[in-house]
Amino acid sequence: MLTLDTLNGATAGAGALLSLLRDGPPRTRTELVQLTGLARSTVSLRLDALLRHRWVLPADEAISSGGRPAAMFAFNRTARLVLAADLGVTHERVAITDLGGTVLAERACVRRTVTRSPSGRTPSQRAITAGSTSCT
Repeated sequence: MLTLDTLNGATAGAGALLSLLRDGPPRTRTELVQLTGLARSTVSLRLDALLRHRWVLPADEAISSGGRPAAMFAFNRTARLVLAADLGVTHERVAITDLGGTVLAERACVRRTVTRSPSGRTPSQRAITAGSTSCT
């Protein structure tokens, strides 16, 4: 299976950075170095790979304590789409979401089932099931 950690040498371990950015606020390279314990050059290499694949985007600049403000990076919720399906005996629901879980489109169907025995049959014989489907 292709993952961020197996794309190539430059992205090996990039999943850890992506996880930090996905689950938290935008962060600077320095913050990512402190949180992961990785070398600054390693963090930069992995961030470059995430930027190239559009998994993260530059965010607002951090407040400067003098000199140039540090660049911040944030998870790109719109980098990919997710197709989610809930299929049950009496219902179907399909949705398209962004990576943050925001539903962009969905369709739901409910099956109404009516069971009746045909006339002249004994109770031990199988009932006939007929139904209709309603979608929104």
